Amino acid sequence: MQQIKRRPNKKEAGKGILVSSIFIFIGILVTLPIFGLFGILWLTLSCSMLIFYIVSLITNKHVTDLNGILSIETEHLLIDSFNLADSHNIHRLVKDNQIMKQVPFTKAKTLKECSTYLKDHMEEEQNESYFLKIVLKNKRKFAGFVGLRPLSYDPSRMEIYYGILTNYQGKGIATEACQAVIKKAFKDLGINNIVAIVSKDNLASIHVLENVGFNFKQVIEDKKLTKAAYSNELLYCKENKDKRNTLVIRDFKKRDQEQVEEVILQGLGQRFGYIDGTVNPDIKDIISHYVLDGHIFRIVEVENKIIGTGAMLVEAKDVGRIVRISVIGDYRRLGVGRLIMDDLLQRAKEKDIKSIVLSTNLGWDSAIRLYESCGFEEYTRDDEEIHMRKLLV
Repeated sequence: MQQIKRRPNKKEAGKGILVSSIFIFIGILVTLPIFGLFGILWLTLSCSMLIFYIVSLITNKHVTDLNGILSIETEHLLIDSFNLADSHNIHRLVKDNQIMKQVPFTKAKTLKECSTYLKDHMEEEQNESYFLKIVLKNKRKFAGFVGLRPLSYDPSRMEIYYGILTNYQGKGIATEACQAVIKKAFKDLGINNIVAIVSKDNLASIHVLENVGFNFKQVIEDKKLTKAAYSNELLYCKENKDKRNTLVIRDFKKRDQEQVEEVILQGLGQRFGYIDGTVNPDIKDIISHYVLDGHIFRIVEVENKIIGTGAMLVEAKDVGRIVRISVIGDYRRLGVGRLIMDDLLQRAKEKDIKSIVLSTNLGWDSAIRLYESCGFEEYTRDDEEIHMRKLLV
């Protein structure tokens, strides 16, 4: 797999600014007066480092920026992102035994631990998750939370989850909050399918889900698939009926080259922070690398706009390798990645492929969960990548 360097996070960028500033100070006082030309080189490199880390600090995007997209006002509620002043509200949630029994969203117990949890949650890059507080509009009282996150065992789908403080339950708050978030997700976030997982005995939440249009899908019984997190719980689903069946998947055409290259680079840039174009020469000529010699390259498009890609290389007579799975940001969590994977697996069967392998970076948890949900299992790993395999029998 081609590697892309990751942009420094906020903490690393701060350290980098400090170190490069010290280097510049040393260069001015010591290196330049004594060593002349070498001193000039020293200062040039130090200044370049300083600029790089400053740009990294400015351009780093965090969950607080993204959560702002879901600032919602309803008839009775204000729904917005948490901030550092909400530590006491997180503490109220974790002290509510009924909430933590149904939605154990954190292991924090004390106020200090809640503050650390909230700070860490806001500092981390959560490009596709939303964790929002619910406030009663008239009384300005904190009532609970509602969120959207990738489903743990199938990250191609988004899960809605919520928790209402016990003294505010039974007042329609959960229903109103869920309706508002779902409407916003369907209209502005490009999400077409949302799921919810609920315990069989949680009749109140089942009632809420049914009120906002969810339909019962199945009882989750596969402990291996779900890592036992949701074993024997109920899966409910809601689809955006206005946007179903808009995706088209087809073979790559020569005219697609420019769009496909842009989609792949955009995906890599969003994942790793910035792009070194010299690391990925293969995407400059898709036909030569991914179409000839019996290989397969598939694209997904919406209204003639390419939004996703995926390829399968035929490495041996009955062995295929899946590569270049990429979906542009606005269309993630809509099931596009899963659509591409299912399509490539079907094409592999048609070619009598018996075994499919793939590799992805360690720490790319959403991709790993997607591949696991498609039946892939790890067979080895190295310092940078995890290698997975699926037998087609």
